[in-house]
Amino acid sequence: PLLDVVLLRYGYIKKEEFSYIPFTPLLGEYLQVYEGKSEIPKARKKHFKPDEILLLFSKSQRMILELLKSREGEIVSRDDIAKALWGEGWEDRYSDWAIDQLLSSIREKMGSSRMDGQIITKKGEGIIFIPS
Repeated sequence: PLLDVVLLRYGYIKKEEFSYIPFTPLLGEYLQVYEGKSEIPKARKKHFKPDEILLLFSKSQRMILELLKSREGEIVSRDDIAKALWGEGWEDRYSDWAIDQLLSSIREKMGSSRMDGQIITKKGEGIIFIPS
């Protein structure tokens, strides 16, 4: 079957003589449950409670996310983000690299948790949060 070919290609199963051996016992259990079904089960969208979202993000990430959400649909400048992050004396601590790293990690966590919304960088202008 097609599923076996895909799993074999990416190393999730290996072929030994006349059978396929799963990479892990957990995968073996999964394949037994869904053996013979015509389609691969679809991942369910997981909805997180607010407390669970707080656990996913660091303090700095939450600060940026809250700032962007409070001004959703508006372009937020990097200076405004730096002020929120570093407070007084932000000019001395300003780092485009640090802001980019935080935004990247926020996007990654939003994607992996299937959190609604999207963060977009407008080059030369700032960052915008667009709700789904």
